[in-house]
Amino acid sequence: MINQKNIRLIRNSWYFLMGLSLIFVVLYLYSALFPGPIQQTAAKFFSQDTALQARLYNTTPRVLYMVEFVLQAALLSGLLFSARGQEVFQRWTKPNTGTPYWRVCVSSILVIWCLLTFFTLPFSFFMGFYWQKIWGFSTQSQAAWWIDYFKSAGIDLILTLLGGLIFYWLVNRFSRFWW
Repeated sequence: MINQKNIRLIRNSWYFLMGLSLIFVVLYLYSALFPGPIQQTAAKFFSQDTALQARLYNTTPRVLYMVEFVLQAALLSGLLFSARGQEVFQRWTKPNTGTPYWRVCVSSILVIWCLLTFFTLPFSFFMGFYWQKIWGFSTQSQAAWWIDYFKSAGIDLILTLLGGLIFYWLVNRFSRFWW
């Protein structure tokens, strides 16, 4: 049974993990924006201009990756800590709804997966299609990119469902060791 002390422990643990993640985000962004001098070992294989072009090519995707990560963490934190997120969770897990446990698990996984997939779509499109076109690294048409994207999303959905169901099964099976 979850009591106030356990809820406080869970929230404090999440706050600690989010703070730690924020430290790594800042360090990663610093290294992306201020990479330092080009190492001499790279100069043996690449010209100075090529190395600078590579840095320029990598900077935007690295920064966008961190922005995407922070926004995803904010979305998930909002679901976890907001009153609306708590209300939805309580409605899903209410024992008297008559909904089988596996349906609650699958629906919660699907909702979170759909939210995150929809949320990250602009980043995927920009970095996977547009940025590659700008730099001349892709000759793929936009239609072909969308086909590849939906194939990738389908595989991601299957793996997410499998992993989520295994997680829920473990939590249910070993519930006395869980919060």
